[in-house]
Amino acid sequence: KHYRFQADENGLLIATDVAARGLDIPNIEHVIHYQVPRTAENYVHRSGRTARAEKEGITVLMMEPSEKQNYTKLCKTLGRTHDLPVFPVVDRLLITIKERVDVARDIDKLELKSRRQNNQKGWLRKAVEEMDMVLDEEDDDESSTESEEAAALKRQLKAKKSQLRFLLSKPMFPKGFSGKYLYDNLNVDIVQDAQKAVEVMKKIIEDNADKSKANNAAIQKRQQKLKPQKLKKFKKLKKT
Repeated sequence: KHYRFQADENGLLIATDVAARGLDIPNIEHVIHYQVPRTAENYVHRSGRTARAEKEGITVLMMEPSEKQNYTKLCKTLGRTHDLPVFPVVDRLLITIKERVDVARDIDKLELKSRRQNNQKGWLRKAVEEMDMVLDEEDDDESSTESEEAAALKRQLKAKKSQLRFLLSKPMFPKGFSGKYLYDNLNVDIVQDAQKAVEVMKKIIEDNADKSKANNAAIQKRQQKLKPQKLKKFKKLKKT
């Protein structure tokens, strides 16, 4: 499958950590970590699929609050004293995406429950057939109750899938949304010219560096102003 991915300029490859090593596919611009890697080694190997042969690339780490401990451990192992730069995202535009994801998660849970029920039924039926046994009335009553539960589960699944289809049929973003990368400044402007994620991220890192320099300079100025005042106070105390 990675040959098809390699041949498609806009291809998307979803893979496990098996693809983190050994694959040398040229011109990969982005690596997205769907979960925070448990080890720095995994992070390095995953990220190493991009920016190969002196080319530029970007890795985006998706993280939820429960993964903060793994993220902190990762930064410590990599020797980072500051957080990784944050990729620009406008939260208000993600509300519609979250709604769809929540429904999809509900469907996934219901389907898992349904599969477990079917597996359990299949195991019991197979065991009864192999042992030439006949289910008694109590077992029949239990099986009818299970059938009712299975029917209710099917109805729930059908309703959720219908809800998801309806949500997916609606436009995800408001009118006027260009679909280009967002530049995260005070006014949250949309980039006029089409830019790559690497260019956007480089700009953010440069801006953050300039801001930190300005902040450091302001702190130094304040410290320099405070020093003479402290000396004056010390001299006054010495005289008294």
